[in-house]
Amino acid sequence: MAYGASAFFLALQVQLIESDEGKVAGLAMVSTLSAVAAMVSQPVIGVLSDRTRSRFGARRPWMLVGGLIGSVALLTTSLAPNLATLTVCVMVVQFGFNAFQGPLAAVLPDRVPEQFRGRYSTGAGLGVILGAAIGPFVGSLFADRITLGYQVLGVSSSSASCCSSPSFPIATTAASRASPSRSAPSPPPSG
Repeated sequence: MAYGASAFFLALQVQLIESDEGKVAGLAMVSTLSAVAAMVSQPVIGVLSDRTRSRFGARRPWMLVGGLIGSVALLTTSLAPNLATLTVCVMVVQFGFNAFQGPLAAVLPDRVPEQFRGRYSTGAGLGVILGAAIGPFVGSLFADRITLGYQVLGVSSSSASCCSSPSFPIATTAASRASPSRSAPSPPPSG
């Protein structure tokens, strides 16, 4: 949902910052550079989470930190006075939330028993579709109050990150008992 609503706000913010002649190019630049940040974040953090061994698990620390980074960046995005600052803020939003999503994608093979993977995938897919549909609607409710909209998104996203990251192991305790230990040393990289 945060993606859909923040994309709605982004277009409005660029329109407020840039002149009529520069708003399309400005939105294209912000969108392109933020997509690059997302493209880099997810695989890099995914590999790091694969190699992580901690008492909190391999995925939770990365998900928690990524969600919090994305949430704080949402809050600061509303304060961007110019296109350059807005671009950096949106890149950090994308980096943070994709740092959350990379390890989240690994929860399925790590913790969900094979017989429940279809249901888990369905639920996760429905969440993405509902978020994409509801996000712009929520964004439209704050079209005249973009700063407040970003604050609502930032607080709700950080709350969801803090609540969901620790709860994955609780929800999948039986599966984690059956899965191999993540505290064992990782094999050396091949290459």
